[in-house]
Amino acid sequence: MSSLELRVCPQLSAVANAVHLIGAALEQPVRDAGAPSFPREQIRLFAGGRRMEVKLVVGTRYALGPHESVYPGIRVMNSLDGSWAVRAEGTGVRIACANQLFAGMGSLVELRELHLSSANDLLGMLQKAIFSILGRFKDAVRTYEGAMHQEVLAEDVEPDLVAAGLRRVHAGAIGTRAEVEASHVGLLSKWSAYQCATPYLTREVQVNPDRERFFERAVALALLAPSDV
Repeated sequence: MSSLELRVCPQLSAVANAVHLIGAALEQPVRDAGAPSFPREQIRLFAGGRRMEVKLVVGTRYALGPHESVYPGIRVMNSLDGSWAVRAEGTGVRIACANQLFAGMGSLVELRELHLSSANDLLGMLQKAIFSILGRFKDAVRTYEGAMHQEVLAEDVEPDLVAAGLRRVHAGAIGTRAEVEASHVGLLSKWSAYQCATPYLTREVQVNPDRERFFERAVALALLAPSDV
């Protein structure tokens, strides 16, 4: 997206600039040798330019186990059509493959009153929301760790995804990959099943940010939620 596209809408530009300034003051990710690269900051306009998504990755590494680490991230969405003012929630990036992870467990912060009279007001509001989300990223880490120690039948992955709201075409593609991953055993960890889904959603499914967020949430509900929930 060009700077010209943002300049035509002062509100979108103000939000994007505020996220950029906050990100500049936070620790930056350091790519491991041999690990794939990923953009630290991304901006997308959609819905005819009436909505915007900004993603920011923060360089505070969380280790989940041997050779398994994640960086926390933030997704900020701004709407001009009356649906909402600003929404911010957690995301994550798996360092080994640069796939995006869902980390929105209870982290959604919605700013209904967006103060644009002062850039400092906007910056302060977003900064408070982003730091609140980052402070709760450990909840997502605990969910990831729990999924590593729980198992799921490969044959259950597709129906579980459909039950969580994912379209059957996507559920089937992920379910097939889970069956390959499980091999003849037919059983794999929930984390492994989730990692069958993240590259598919990150690289192969091209949808607008609203649909992307819905798909990510559905997959997380099906494959990351504790078995007793």
